[in-house]
Amino acid sequence: MLKPIENEFIRQVKLFRHFQHPIGEFRYISTYIPTTGNALNSTMQERYGDYIDAIELQNMTIKVLKTCNSMSEIIESESNKVTDEIKNLVK
Repeated sequence: MLKPIENEFIRQVKLFRHFQHPIGEFRYISTYIPTTGNALNSTMQERYGDYIDAIELQNMTIKVLKTCNSMSEIIESESNKVTDEIKNLVK
């Protein structure tokens, strides 16, 4: 069930004009971390407060183009909004 989320993430990265796109595909290793509730360790439960499934994209590198520097404040602001929203969702 996590593969469609991974595919959409990669699609969105490719659409964002401020990222350098590699020749071919992004190279990385996917690791899926599903939880069933019982398999969840207490550290994850304490940290995130809920049962979550995760995708780890190991060795993935996304390079930001230099033209992006003029928009760095906007990008940082939007990033903070998303991060805050995620924190609220996992409480």
